[in-house]
Amino acid sequence: MGRKVVVELCSGHSPVLFTSLQRRISRHADRGDIYIGVDLNTAPLEFARGIAGRHEKLAAAMAEGRIRFVNADVRKGIPLPDGFADIVHLHFPNFVDEPHSGSARDIVNEIRRILKPDGGRVMMSIDERGGVLTDKEALKQTAQNAGFLVEELRTRRLSRPGTGRGFREPHLTDFAIPPKGTFVLRMKLKKER
Repeated sequence: MGRKVVVELCSGHSPVLFTSLQRRISRHADRGDIYIGVDLNTAPLEFARGIAGRHEKLAAAMAEGRIRFVNADVRKGIPLPDGFADIVHLHFPNFVDEPHSGSARDIVNEIRRILKPDGGRVMMSIDERGGVLTDKEALKQTAQNAGFLVEELRTRRLSRPGTGRGFREPHLTDFAIPPKGTFVLRMKLKKER
């Protein structure tokens, strides 16, 4: 399979950081993958560094540069080279108002730029709170216009944290992840002919 480069955008709002950071990043570290978390806010990045730093395997991967956390505003560009990532995750971007807005197009185009052209994959988890990317079909069209093949578009419901259904981590309540619906968009780059 080979080493993969996994980039997680808006990682501070990610279930990865708050529910399964150690397990998920450990899996990438075990495979020799490179994991890069990118977020505008420094506090969640420091939280993630702290979690990773307390585990020998993850701390070693950080020391080798295979696990990194980058402070950046994805609306202004992702500080990674073209064709760098195999997989991109985008979790709950709460700064984009409309799928056809300039910022939505810019972000989708930036994701396309950093993906490897030979089959890079993207997964977006979008929060359906009022006004934040709630038009699923418009977002799908924006992605298709940028050259993506949308493989899946589905709605999933998240239960209240700590209830035993959906998110199970009791500490999620500290981060106010709402018990609202989300939709998941899985897509990959169209193959160049």
